[in-house]
Amino acid sequence: MRLVGVQVSSGAGGGDDPLPAEATDRGVDQKLALALKTMASQRLTRGDGADAVGAATEAVDIYCYLAETNQEEYLALFASALGVLVSALELAGGEGDAAGPATKAVEIRLQLAEENPQGCLPDLASAVQDLVRTRRATRRIAEALPLTEKALELVRRAARIDSEVDTSALTRLLGIVSGALLDTGREREACNLRREEVDIYRRLADADPTDYLHELARALAGLGMFLYESGRPAEAFPFADEAVNIYTRLLGGGPRRLQR
Repeated sequence: MRLVGVQVSSGAGGGDDPLPAEATDRGVDQKLALALKTMASQRLTRGDGADAVGAATEAVDIYCYLAETNQEEYLALFASALGVLVSALELAGGEGDAAGPATKAVEIRLQLAEENPQGCLPDLASAVQDLVRTRRATRRIAEALPLTEKALELVRRAARIDSEVDTSALTRLLGIVSGALLDTGREREACNLRREEVDIYRRLADADPTDYLHELARALAGLGMFLYESGRPAEAFPFADEAVNIYTRLLGGGPRRLQR
């Protein structure tokens, strides 16, 4: 299975050069790959990890070949199939084997997000989550950090450049990367990301309380718990108190104060 170092061309052919003979079979290959991916997903739903791995592996191999011939059309499908394979391997107990496909999926999603941030950031966040989860399961979380931090910086940059970019991918990545940093002992950096998440939701809630106030409360509660578990209860209290007040308001009650 060609997962590492795969070379993907920038298109299906060049100029007026004839397509290779096997190009006529690509439509059939794509249908077969889709059928195999669907089969793998169905087996995952039934909890049949071993059979899902077989179908997902075949789908990945076909999409890998197709992506080598036409990046624009098949690269995202290749990444999607890798995600299904990761889930299948995890279900079958092969967390160690899942790390390779998860890494490749993040690399592809990063490339796609560089080219089209608006449409690709949610898939990038999902791929990063898969990578962190598989590395955490094998106690090698530090190996996930270079790609996860690169993904976070890409999404931050996209949000700065284009105010229309969906911020959900950014806030989701802040939580994922914060957890990975904490696992490797980088507590201060992890806390800073939690605070950044709160700041983003505070701005969003100020502009649109209906859609974002509950998210602000969740982020505040998460930061409060983070600080408390880090042995900093005095710092945790104001965030927890604010979260309680927001939840109380959302439930139709009056302001409440936590007891220290």
